[in-house]
Amino acid sequence: MLGQVVYHLLAAAHAVRAPWPVVVLVSCLPVVTLGFGAALTHLLREPESAPEPETASASEPVPTGAPAGAPVEPIRAAPKRAPKPAKATTPELHFRGLLEAGQLPSVRRIRRELHLGQPKAQEVRAQLAVSMNGHSPGYSGTL
Repeated sequence: MLGQVVYHLLAAAHAVRAPWPVVVLVSCLPVVTLGFGAALTHLLREPESAPEPETASASEPVPTGAPAGAPVEPIRAAPKRAPKPAKATTPELHFRGLLEAGQLPSVRRIRRELHLGQPKAQEVRAQLAVSMNGHSPGYSGTL
């Protein structure tokens, strides 16, 4: 469209040759068009592992603003997520199996499984050590 506008403006001005900026702009239009087409194709492509979308039935009304008889876009169901496991009420209950086996979980494991920061995970590990042994094992704060 831009090329047509430039051509008609130059023809109306009785120009024999187009200025170089116009030539550069018009020669870039096919490349830009192909780039936009490739980007649109990339955005519209669905992953191969995606489940089949649920489509709207023919009895459903056409969305507001769409002309009558227009195709209805498929309605996609939200992906099903696995329910999160219930959290133990205390770290002692969460790590009961390890504690009964005489093992103390690492700070890294406490952070990962209880979603805690480093300082809080260190405190929890110290509390677990106390509850496991009945006394503090000389916790120094660096593990």
